[in-house]
Amino acid sequence: MQYLSYINSSTGVVSVCVMYQQFRSWT
Repeated sequence: MQYLSYINSSTGVVSVCVMYQQFRSWT
C-alpha cells in the first residue's frame, strides 16, 4: 500500500521519506 502513496504526486515525496525512514527502522 505504501507504493500506492509513492505513486501519488500530491504526497509522493512525503511518502518516500516516511517509507525510507520505516525501512531503516525495520533493518
